[in-house]
Amino acid sequence: MVSAALSFGLVGICYIGDLGRLPFITLPYMPYWCGAILGLALLALCALTAAGCVWFFAFLRQLLRSYGRFHRNALAPSHGEAVLPALPIAPLFTPRAKRRLRSVALVALALFAVCFILTYVVCSLSAGSPEFWHTWGWFGY
Repeated sequence: MVSAALSFGLVGICYIGDLGRLPFITLPYMPYWCGAILGLALLALCALTAAGCVWFFAFLRQLLRSYGRFHRNALAPSHGEAVLPALPIAPLFTPRAKRRLRSVALVALALFAVCFILTYVVCSLSAGSPEFWHTWGWFGY
């Protein structure tokens, strides 16, 4: 997931900065404004994936802690130790962190959806065809 987030971010930066013409960067041809809008959509997808990564790693950490606590509690009576309260499986964020993570995810999702649809409309109008990828020869037809 982290590599996907980085890839979305790098491709978005390449489209916004019009870096597709540089050597060793191979991107499909797009007029600048089409690429800039798609780059913005990819940067929003990068932020959405990064928020998902934060939640996923927090969930994985809490799941491993809960699993370890369960096994410790299962063996505690045989060692004469006290049984500790069970840990929740879901990650425990502070309310402020939970609100920020949710806000980042919702704004990024909305921005991605709007920019992705706008990219399709602008590319179709720019190419004069709803199948702009054929017009621009992306697949060698």
